[in-house]
Amino acid sequence: GTNDFSTPGGDSALFVNNYFRLIDTIQAKYTMPDILCLLGPMLSEPTLSMVRNYISFVADSANRKGNGNVYFFEMSQQTGSLGIGIDYHPTVAQHIKNGMELTNYIKSIKSWKINPLVINAKLTGTNHIKLEFNTSVIDSVNDYSGFTVFGDDEEYAIDTVYRDPTSPDILHILLVPDMEKDKRINLSYTPGTIYSEDSVKLGPINYLVVRNNSTYNVISVNTSQHAIIFPNPNDSGIINFHMDETLLTGKATLYELIDSKGITMANGTIQKTDGQIDLKGMLAKGVYYLKFNMDNGVLTKSIVIE
Repeated sequence: GTNDFSTPGGDSALFVNNYFRLIDTIQAKYTMPDILCLLGPMLSEPTLSMVRNYISFVADSANRKGNGNVYFFEMSQQTGSLGIGIDYHPTVAQHIKNGMELTNYIKSIKSWKINPLVINAKLTGTNHIKLEFNTSVIDSVNDYSGFTVFGDDEEYAIDTVYRDPTSPDILHILLVPDMEKDKRINLSYTPGTIYSEDSVKLGPINYLVVRNNSTYNVISVNTSQHAIIFPNPNDSGIINFHMDETLLTGKATLYELIDSKGITMANGTIQKTDGQIDLKGMLAKGVYYLKFNMDNGVLTKSIVIE
C-alpha cells in the first residue's frame, strides 16, 4: 500500500478489491496456501493507520473464507534512527531490522527453525571484529572457537571470542595485533560447537569480507558527528546547521527537506559551514528529513517540527 497511498489520490475501494482478487488467484492455483500480507516501513500517520486497516481487513476477511491461512504482519516503521535511504527508502540497517522481524514472525506461525547466518561483519576497533547473526547463537562449551581472520594474506592471531552480554545474536572477536590500515579483512569458520537457539549448528563460513571502518573516509565513518541541526525538536521552523569543513568542497551544497511521505517540501543551497534555513510557517507538525547532497556523499538528518 505504500505506493498506492504515499501520494494523494489513492483509491481505497480499488486497492481492497484488487487485493482480494490477488489472494483469490493464488488460492485458486494452490491448495490451502499460507499467504502473508505485509505492511512495510515507509508510511506515517494518518496514512499508516488507514493502510493498516485496509490490509488487516483484507487478511481477516480472506482468512475466514477457509481457503488457506491468510496472515497480516506489520513491520516497524523507520524513524530515521537507522538512517534514511534515497527517496525515503529504507537503509540496509532498516532492511535487516525488518527482515529479522519477519523471520521471527514466520518462525512463530510455521514452527520452523532458523539456520544461523552472519548478516553483518565489521571492524569496530583496530583489533575488534563484531559479528551479527540472524538469530541468537550459543556455544555448548562456551569457547566460540573455530574462527580464523586474515588481513590480505596474513593470518591474525585471535585473543578471545565471546558472546555479547546483552545481545545474544552478536559475537565479538578480539585480535592479538592491531589491524593495519587498508588491509582487506576476511573471516572463516570451521563448524564446531556453535549453535542457534533452535539447536541448528552453525555451518562453515568461507572468506567472509569484514567491513573495515579504519579505511573509510569522513563521509562513511559517521557523518552524524560532523554535522548537526538544531534546535531539534523545532517549534519555530528556523533550522540552524553546523557542518564540519571537511564535508564541504567549496562549491554550493544542495539540500532538500523531505516529509515522512517522501515529498520534497523545500530545497536550496548552502555554501558555509554555519547558517540557517528559514522555513517558518511552511511546515506542519511531524518528522522531516533534511538531505544534503555533497560531492563526496549524501547526508540525511531527521528533525521533528512541533
